[in-house]
Amino acid sequence: MRDKNLRNISERKYKWSGLEKYWDLEKIKQGFDLFYKENGRYPTTFDVDDYKYLPSSRQIQRNFGGLKN
Repeated sequence: MRDKNLRNISERKYKWSGLEKYWDLEKIKQGFDLFYKENGRYPTTFDVDDYKYLPSSRQIQRNFGGLKN
């Protein structure tokens, strides 16, 4: 049940944002650049999870091996 709920949250994030389900490095970079432009800093893990122009931090870790400074 918990996995199903998590999946639904992820799907809703995409529907709310109007973005595609599949993220490539260029789209993620654009999301980070936009966050930086709006906030003057790069996002924390919690910011990434809440920001509609980025995939979840877990998805970034799973698909791209995480982030580097």
